[in-house]
Amino acid sequence: MSVGNLLFIRGAATQVLSDIALNSTLMASERARRQLHLMAILMAAAGFIFVLAGFHIWATMQYGPAAAFAMTGVMMLAISSINVLLSLMILQKRQQAIHQIKNECQEVVSEVFRTIDNEIGDTVSENPKTALLVAAAAGFLADRQI
Repeated sequence: MSVGNLLFIRGAATQVLSDIALNSTLMASERARRQLHLMAILMAAAGFIFVLAGFHIWATMQYGPAAAFAMTGVMMLAISSINVLLSLMILQKRQQAIHQIKNECQEVVSEVFRTIDNEIGDTVSENPKTALLVAAAAGFLADRQI
């Protein structure tokens, strides 16, 4: 990443942050939030690149180029592994939340059907022909509407 790109990123981030500071309604828009998240990610990536480059330069001066490349590679591998593990944990939490919502929805639907059965079950048992006629009429009307 060249110095020009980093200056562009810094300028864009500064512009977005100053826009947010001047106009508080900008934060409410989804586009501005996405831009702010993108700028934060880009700034973190730029910071990581500078730290990595500094570490590589220091390691080159201390241990030589071959050892510096190896240490830098191990450092990148470790950070990437941590990133992957964190991403997997986030995905797992998200899947657990989706599963929990699904279970709650199934419970609510089951409770609704139990309530309906409790309310009209006796009436249907006592008058099955009338219930069949009402169900057929409802199906006919639903067919016409759909």
